[in-house]
Amino acid sequence: MGIQINGNTDIISATDGSLTIQGASGNLTGNLTGTATTAQGLTGTPNITVGTIGATSLNASGVVTATSFSGALTGNVTGNVTGNATGLSGTPNITVGNIIASSATISGNVSVAGTVTYEDVTNVDSVGLVTARTGVRIDAGGLVVVGVTTVAAGSAAAPSISPTGDSNTGIFFPSADTIAFGEGGVEALRINSSGNVGIGTDNPGYKLHIEGTGETALTIEGDAAPSNAGGLLILKNNNTTANSINQIQSADAGGQTTSAINFYNVDNGTNEGYMSFLTRPSGGVPTEAARFTSSGNLRFPSGQGIDFSATANSSGTMSSELLDDYEEGTWTPIATSSSGSITSYGSGGNYTKIGDTVRVNGYINITNQGSAGGQYLNSSGLPFTSSGGFTHIGVYREQSVNGFLGTAQIQDGSTTVNFLRYDNSGVIINGNFHFTVTYKTSS
Repeated sequence: MGIQINGNTDIISATDGSLTIQGASGNLTGNLTGTATTAQGLTGTPNITVGTIGATSLNASGVVTATSFSGALTGNVTGNVTGNATGLSGTPNITVGNIIASSATISGNVSVAGTVTYEDVTNVDSVGLVTARTGVRIDAGGLVVVGVTTVAAGSAAAPSISPTGDSNTGIFFPSADTIAFGEGGVEALRINSSGNVGIGTDNPGYKLHIEGTGETALTIEGDAAPSNAGGLLILKNNNTTANSINQIQSADAGGQTTSAINFYNVDNGTNEGYMSFLTRPSGGVPTEAARFTSSGNLRFPSGQGIDFSATANSSGTMSSELLDDYEEGTWTPIATSSSGSITSYGSGGNYTKIGDTVRVNGYINITNQGSAGGQYLNSSGLPFTSSGGFTHIGVYREQSVNGFLGTAQIQDGSTTVNFLRYDNSGVIINGNFHFTVTYKTSS
């Protein structure tokens, strides 16, 4: 049984509670109910408004608009989805503008080309940049970064890297190629772009620059056996040139060197070395004041020495308290007489010079008197010229012939000793004479 419209047969028919519409175009409005309702042959772009469609499946090549979906949904979904979407199966592609949900459980991977804004995420595997507004918290397992981690520059008061509960202590980056460490909101250490390390200064001028107020100490401690050094400071010069040095300096507030210790590497092959101590006079330059030679001897430059001004002075008139010279050596007396000449003799002697005082010892053994005669036996060749404005007196003794004693005299400005008998009766220029004289010199 059908209804004909515009000459078409069986356009609308009803059988056993089912309604069939064939060849219809335009809008169909109303409720279609029943379990076997079928709409076939709809052409164009009809709008179908229904309350409920009860069907095992719905195939639509156009757009399906519904206030809600219930049941399984397969295929592609484009547009906004609000409410609950349950029962999705297969591998559908879902393209949406926004996803709003109180929770989501995803067992697979989620790829996001844009920005992910989140409040709490358990696991993040990001190929691009992850920006966290309030920080990233890692409860366990540590943080492993394969690539580069970039942090803010920070400051001494608020370091960019700091521990929990101590936000003003940590590491910050005050300028390009510079790293600094803050402690309690104050910079404590800096490594600048030249690789210089500054402790207590933000402008280190040396590889290690320590600055402080009051006493600033550097302590090196160790624990070693008696044959080894506990605290050890090594200064090394890698230049193999002879007499290359290492140095310890003392400077004033203006940065000028006031004193120094130089350590000389005399010969890199033999490892010979010595120490030199420098001081600076007022208005002058640092100058060597003393030296420990490679033999271990203490040496003073000419005109300098040991100053005994700290000791009490005598009741006399003090002219100098500087001990500036010490010398030991030998000398050879040259024997002559006040008349004639000595044919042959042997002689020898030694001397000690302390400051400007010289003590000489010597002997003259005359083996052939020859034509020598007169009142005096003379011995020239003293190691230093006498001075002081007076005659210096010593003693002598002839030990072979007569055994007599006499005086040995050195005139001011002379290098000759004159031998006289105590009674001025002359000297027998024959025998073995031994003598000692102490005199002053300006040499």
